[in-house]
Amino acid sequence: MSDARTNLSRRDFLGAMTSAALLGMASAGPTSLAAAPLASDRRVRIGVVGGNFGTQWQWHLDPNCIVEAVSDLRPDRRQYLQQVYKCEKPYESLEKLVLDPKVEAVAVFTGAPDHARHVLECFKQGKHVISAVPACLTLEDARKMKEAKERTGLTYMMAETSYYRWPTILARQLWKEKRFGRFLYSEVEYYHNMIGAERDGLSFDQGKRTWRYGYPPMLYPTHSTGFHVGVTGERLTGVSCLAWGDDDPALKDNDYQSPWCNQSALFKTSGANICRCNVFWRVHSDGERAPSCPSRCAWPRVTGTPTVSSRTSSSPPWSRTARRPWTCTRPWR
Repeated sequence: MSDARTNLSRRDFLGAMTSAALLGMASAGPTSLAAAPLASDRRVRIGVVGGNFGTQWQWHLDPNCIVEAVSDLRPDRRQYLQQVYKCEKPYESLEKLVLDPKVEAVAVFTGAPDHARHVLECFKQGKHVISAVPACLTLEDARKMKEAKERTGLTYMMAETSYYRWPTILARQLWKEKRFGRFLYSEVEYYHNMIGAERDGLSFDQGKRTWRYGYPPMLYPTHSTGFHVGVTGERLTGVSCLAWGDDDPALKDNDYQSPWCNQSALFKTSGANICRCNVFWRVHSDGERAPSCPSRCAWPRVTGTPTVSSRTSSSPPWSRTARRPWTCTRPWR
């Protein structure tokens, strides 16, 4: 489908965005990825919003993409976005960037509670959108996003990294070939110790609380569920969830009124499969992984390396932590 105002097809957009996402994940595989032949010389003109996480992507390296404009509310982050993407067109806000007629698509890497509002504003101005996870925090916002996407015919893409990990890509192909049999039980997990806590560096910025302060684990499920949904394409249709919290001050007073830091859910899927999902903020572990039990064949086991508690030379100056590339240490069970 195409939008008359941008003359950008869904295929063009998805092709360029998928290429950029795969470039971003290339270091996660055990070997180098060969350059894929270009299906088109069409170049998507994208605006990047969010000068922290938004600087960690490779839009400017994709041959089918041009970073047309960048935006952040903070001048230092706008400058860093310009530096990373070699872009000479900064805007003070997303609301100003989406008025630029040359911008065809927008990468929304702002705070999680703002994603839905920003995606809807982009749709309103006729822009395709890719956003960081989660897409939204409420069912009402999910409904509004779905309706806007269907009404405008524009493309929305959620940049869930678990979908693009090389074991997930392999498992997706094996599932498509019916190599796993008829039944799948998965144990999908995301462990990030102390995130959202009072003492977590990401919970504060310039002395003020960020959206991560006291953030509920199951409002950030897709690093886990992406390992199942990203393979089978199923919907999660039923759930039972248990939760646990400690005495951290962030759980006593936060914007989400959430007393929980660890949550474990058991999902029923649309294909009658079972998915057990953990998202823990207080745990002596770290990473994203997905040991699973199909009725036959084998399953790639994804594990992560520990978080490094210091900045790297390539990190933005306000970044408190940096991550090493994810690896698959046990490719087959």
